[in-house]
Amino acid sequence: MIRQTFDQFGKMDTGEEKPVRKWDLNTGMPIVGLRDEECRPPWTRDQPHTHNCYEIGFCLTGAGQVQIGERIYPFSRSTVIAVPPGLRHCQINDGSEGIRWRYLLFNGESLLEETPERLREDLRGTLGKMDSGIYCPSELCDVHLADQMDRLFRLYHAERHLDGMEADVLLRQIIFSVSRAEDYKAQLPRTDLELIGATAVQPALKRIAGDYQNEIRIAELAEACRMSESYFRRVFTETMQMSPAEYINRFRINRAIYLLRTTDEPIFAVAEQSGFFSIATFNRNFRRFTGMSAQTWRETDSANRK
Repeated sequence: MIRQTFDQFGKMDTGEEKPVRKWDLNTGMPIVGLRDEECRPPWTRDQPHTHNCYEIGFCLTGAGQVQIGERIYPFSRSTVIAVPPGLRHCQINDGSEGIRWRYLLFNGESLLEETPERLREDLRGTLGKMDSGIYCPSELCDVHLADQMDRLFRLYHAERHLDGMEADVLLRQIIFSVSRAEDYKAQLPRTDLELIGATAVQPALKRIAGDYQNEIRIAELAEACRMSESYFRRVFTETMQMSPAEYINRFRINRAIYLLRTTDEPIFAVAEQSGFFSIATFNRNFRRFTGMSAQTWRETDSANRK
């Protein structure tokens, strides 16, 4: 089902010459479900590799960095990546724990041929979004994606192949879920996306992403980055082009927007789940960042997507 070759070489970000492993999907296999991949310390770096097919990866446990092409991003539980054919990528574990991912490899052209005509152009456009690689941090992951991946892997382990209609339907659902997360990510401030891998403040960014629903003290973020509070504030502001408090509020509002779009939760529940302890504070910040109330945003977004 899968064949490997080691006939290419490339440079990683370290500048060292390393073999680039090629995982090729054999002709006639439109979908292949790979087993869960688990790696434990002292393993720290995956071997850079490419495919002749598309890959979607879903992180189950662990944390570290993932390199897609020339860019490096942090990953943690529920991070999703999508990689097109021929694009080099690999993982770098942070060394503190094991990591576990689930991967799907699929032939885009074969899947398009088996897709009903009414869905084919939408799917073709969605695959086009993957051509430069997709990275979706955990807080942007579609709420249904984990369940869809789980169902597809259960089907694979039960049937030992993935060439049936049910598998095709599930795979298309997963692809569209990844695409929706990428569309939402495009609304985030550019500084968040381009600078999220900045090593100096990365511990603070990871802490905010994992603890945004609770009170976050700037002193604790500074401690996580091993800086004094005053120095941390200066470095963070220079790196992210906004203060730590501004970034936290912006992160929470982005999470609220995601909940408004994907759930029917009342506004007060969205505020609470996004980390705001006062509805008045939530309303003030939401209007400041979006220019409208949360209810108006939800109604406008719903109407635009119909």
